[in-house]
Amino acid sequence: MRQYFFSDDFDLKFSKSLVLNKIENQLRLLKSRGKLISRTKQEIRNLINQAENLETLRGIEGNFSKEFFSAYFKEIGWFARMPRVKPDAVNFLLDMGYTLLFNFIDALLNLFGFDTYKGFYHKLFFQRKSLSCDIIEPFRCIVDREVLKIFNLKIFNEKDFKAKDSKVYMLYSKSTKYASVFLETIMKNKEEIYKYIRDFYHFVMDSEKYNFPYFKVSR
Repeated sequence: MRQYFFSDDFDLKFSKSLVLNKIENQLRLLKSRGKLISRTKQEIRNLINQAENLETLRGIEGNFSKEFFSAYFKEIGWFARMPRVKPDAVNFLLDMGYTLLFNFIDALLNLFGFDTYKGFYHKLFFQRKSLSCDIIEPFRCIVDREVLKIFNLKIFNEKDFKAKDSKVYMLYSKSTKYASVFLETIMKNKEEIYKYIRDFYHFVMDSEKYNFPYFKVSR
């Protein structure tokens, strides 16, 4: 498996590129829905550039993501992002879509010989594929977009879900219905995801010759 070793400063530098890419895609989705946020793109860019460490950068990302989810999913009864807890159908669907996307990205990273347990934004942690956690960030928006479509296009049916002990479950017989939506959008973006990981590989091999990759979500 291919490994790479950079300084903390270098990790911070392209972690900022990763987070900026993610937030700019979130801004594109918000703009497509005519949503306004409290900060301008330039203000967000300045905050990211001023971050002195990964902890501060994660705080910036987390705060903006809260604002993004609240605005983007407002009309479908958004409460809060609670990964793995699944208190409602929206969180369940987000987890489902992110998991399918994560597995696709992890497979491609392995194809290029990366050790997916060693990340640069998400640091090495017990049994966590940290690099896959990193690379998924700019692409999460394609799942967010599909979850909103599931509700707006009336694909969602509350009868497909059951609640037990403050947790929502999907009926097994309905899983294909929703998984197919996410798999379709992953396949539509498969070339862009592949090119991103290919370009990331080139960047890791020679960061002076190649630029850090960038993904722009379609609206």
